[in-house]
Amino acid sequence: MSGYVRRAFANIALLLAVSGGAAAQDMLNNTPDYIGAWNHAHIMRHPGDSARTSRESQSQREARDRAAVVRQLAYRSSPRVTARVHTAFADYLGGAGSDRAGWPALLRAVAQDNPPGSPFAEVLGRRFGDNRSKIFATLQSGAAQAELRKGLAAAGRSDENLLDVHASFLMISWIIANGEEAVRNPNAAFDGIQAQLVAQRADDAGGNDATLQEAAETMALLDVMFNVAWFGATPAEQQILQRGVAALGRRLGMDYTRLGLTASGFRSL
Repeated sequence: MSGYVRRAFANIALLLAVSGGAAAQDMLNNTPDYIGAWNHAHIMRHPGDSARTSRESQSQREARDRAAVVRQLAYRSSPRVTARVHTAFADYLGGAGSDRAGWPALLRAVAQDNPPGSPFAEVLGRRFGDNRSKIFATLQSGAAQAELRKGLAAAGRSDENLLDVHASFLMISWIIANGEEAVRNPNAAFDGIQAQLVAQRADDAGGNDATLQEAAETMALLDVMFNVAWFGATPAEQQILQRGVAALGRRLGMDYTRLGLTASGFRSL
């Protein structure tokens, strides 16, 4: 597994081909249209903007909004939350998903279209262990999470910033759903996604520590698993991953195959 992880995240450092913030429950409850949410939030917060607004003032405003969202999404970590997330992933990847009530909301969304034991779950878990116990031990070791940390850090990002993790999760999801290997102008695209997330969340109150930590760790683990599986997949496995990630996107209100990814973030095709 470690060899695949290192090769996958070598691509992150070079291409920022990573995935990647709102809490997962918010995403599921609201099934947001990211394009519409960005436009609406921008217009509502800045109804008096005109062509005379300087780039500097706009940049300053965006920086303030981003700082505010980062503060809203800050959380204190708990080992109990981490153990709960790892247990849920071990259940899912190990084929023991009879009781999903305690799973993170985002993982439950994954399982709706691709339940434990499905080809998608098998492809995701194959390089993390061949049974539930080994998968759980791999997750508990923190090795995979450390590779994500290195990959994000190489691109000037942080796995402790939920906004970075969310944008990273969305980017790798778009890459896989569209069968791509990378993104043109990846740093600009990453910043564009973050701007959309900031605009969506700028007036929200955030969430409690446990909710935010669960969302961050769930997205981070899916980010790692998507990267490892995609960049080490056979053509047949890539088709399985494409279908599974596209299905998850639709659950979250995003049809990745009908979205382009530009320096301004996601745009309808």
